Amino acid sequence: MGVASDADGGGIHPRINDASLKQLRENKLCADGNAHYAKVIELDTTHITPVVSGPHGVKNVSRRGDRMKKQIPVHKAYLLSCVNGRYEDFIAAADVLREKDRKRS
Repeated sequence: MGVASDADGGGIHPRINDASLKQLRENKLCADGNAHYAKVIELDTTHITPVVSGPHGVKNVSRRGDRMKKQIPVHKAYLLSCVNGRYEDFIAAADVLREKDRKRS
């Protein structure tokens, strides 16, 4: 029996597999050099406050700072991105968590 997400039961997902990932790495997507944009939107993200969801559901949200003030412990966490999460971003976040764990030891 194949993995839950494969279509044919052969153990290979039809879209996300070694061959498709290799192709994406070799042929990075980018706009044409002469691409025209109808609008450019710049966002100032310096005032975005990190939030924490849970426990027991993503709709239970609180600001990270509020949670720290209340000293609510986090026993398990998932690091994720809704849009455009890049592998390098997750590696950097994992490095931060490892460093914090080393300091606690």
